[in-house]
Amino acid sequence: MDGGDKKGNSERILSGAPKMKIRKFKIILLILVVILLAKIIVTLFALPKATIDYVAQYNEITKPIDFTPENNAADYYLKAAGLYKEQPRELFNSEVIYKWEDGRLTIDELPSETINQLEDWVESNKPAFEQVKLALQKPYFWFKKESDNGSTMNITYIEISSMKNIAEALLYSAKLKVSKKDFISAADDIIESYRIGQHLCRDNFSRIEQYAGISTKNEATKTMMGILTHSNPKLEQLEYFQDLFQNTIDNDKYIPSTSTEKVFQYDVIQRIYLNWVWGINKPSFRVLHGIVCLCGDNNFLWVQAFVGPSQSKVIYQIDRIFDLYEQLRDKTPWQIQHQYIEQLDEIKAINESNFFMEMFGCPFGRLFFVSQETKTQTEALITVLAILRFKADNNRLPETLDELVSVGYIKKLPQDPYSENILVYKLVDEDFKLYSVGGDFEDNNGEPVMIESNVGCGFNRMDIPGMPFSPSSGTIKRPFLKDIIYWPEMKKPVGYQQIGF
Repeated sequence: MDGGDKKGNSERILSGAPKMKIRKFKIILLILVVILLAKIIVTLFALPKATIDYVAQYNEITKPIDFTPENNAADYYLKAAGLYKEQPRELFNSEVIYKWEDGRLTIDELPSETINQLEDWVESNKPAFEQVKLALQKPYFWFKKESDNGSTMNITYIEISSMKNIAEALLYSAKLKVSKKDFISAADDIIESYRIGQHLCRDNFSRIEQYAGISTKNEATKTMMGILTHSNPKLEQLEYFQDLFQNTIDNDKYIPSTSTEKVFQYDVIQRIYLNWVWGINKPSFRVLHGIVCLCGDNNFLWVQAFVGPSQSKVIYQIDRIFDLYEQLRDKTPWQIQHQYIEQLDEIKAINESNFFMEMFGCPFGRLFFVSQETKTQTEALITVLAILRFKADNNRLPETLDELVSVGYIKKLPQDPYSENILVYKLVDEDFKLYSVGGDFEDNNGEPVMIESNVGCGFNRMDIPGMPFSPSSGTIKRPFLKDIIYWPEMKKPVGYQQIGF
């Protein structure tokens, strides 16, 4: 009897074992389903938490190492901005001003009423100019950035617009002085405008600040080139101009960089990715939903909340792409196109690898190109001044640019960033041409041959909760000259763009 009971108990235990396993499996499966559903719910409804103050990091990175308030130009620029008088709307919206700016009219052809309005406006800004003079005596400019929501993408750059406005006003002042044959004072205004751009050109500044600085320097040199085209300065004035610009660029050690921009990219990551609960390491659906609503229907983007790249993968890609850009920052467009094609291909592959890099990666390489173009434009200006001096001294144009070097009119030959050679110099009747072969890397004889180039549009600034957003898609067409022509100055076709910012 006892033996039979034991045998029965054993059979019941053995028969119950599979049921226990099935029950445990169901429990485990239920737990996994609950966890999965919880993760889906969190992904759908949770928002990332920003834990790092990248605005503070940016301020720390951009602050000069030997910073002292006494050497900082910021206060003077702020005072200048407070004193600056806006352009009269009725004046600068006039067709006459547009024609003047396009080179279709010289200042001597402007109506006297327009000239009087320009003079009154420039005169009203003399107090602002005085503050700028004091600012330019300081070795650097640093302005602490603020953000009302802690996001680097919400940093305001109000100081940049005011600095560019004042730089532009100085160029108008120079043009008016030239009309009265006051060339020396005009050159001083132009070089002050140029040096405002230099204050913004620091390699640890943001791409926005560096672009603003480069474009300001570019406008200053173009203004001086226009003055040389439409007036006839004396020999001693040409010498003054050349010395002024030569000394300025001799002290300019700026090479563009994008390394600081990593701060902005890291901040975007922490505002997109859910990396703070239950190990979720994917983008937040709510954030991506907000982006889709702003930039149009994109179901693929929603899917990225579940299948998108992990945060660690994107960080690795960002670090790698900035390493590649650091290799290119001091290279000419020709060198990049012909000697660093592998780096270009890798940058392209990374930017096309996933939604994050496609949407939030920026074409930083363009910063290097415009910097090279502006540097070359300044060297071209100095070369033109030397040619005009040579002509005044010898009653003829130099046969080659080498002749200018051999007799000491210029220190070195101006290099063409779009070729392995120097800028192209050609004698044409009683004048000359000076030009770069341009972005097609071919010499088109300096003729005004127009091409249309597709310029891609993307996310310059993104809208993640609390971030300003500027979406655009597709491409736009802009006309370009195949060769970048420095002399003679040409009337610009509608929509023409010689250098892009």
